[in-house]
Amino acid sequence: MPKLDIIIPRYQEPQSIINILLQSISIQTGIDFSSISVIIVEDGSKERFSADFINQFKFPVSILHLDENKGVSNARNVGLFNATSDYVMFCDADDSFHTTTAIA
Repeated sequence: MPKLDIIIPRYQEPQSIINILLQSISIQTGIDFSSISVIIVEDGSKERFSADFINQFKFPVSILHLDENKGVSNARNVGLFNATSDYVMFCDADDSFHTTTAIA
């Protein structure tokens, strides 16, 4: 079971923006990627990610789809409710880690 779930609410941010965040996670050093899981909560977004995009990362990425936009707080709460790890971290879709040791 992963030790850290990273919860990312998403409304209308394009795949290219979230890719920056996910790539910044994938270059982290000093961590075991099997201990990390990413939960993206689609808060009423119409654009869907392709399986190729999701499966390119060293860590599992799960997508939760909400039918209508209810705001970032609701999306974070849905992600938290679905988290199974010992720890959670919240990131916004346009965030990124600027050092390779931020998660460690």
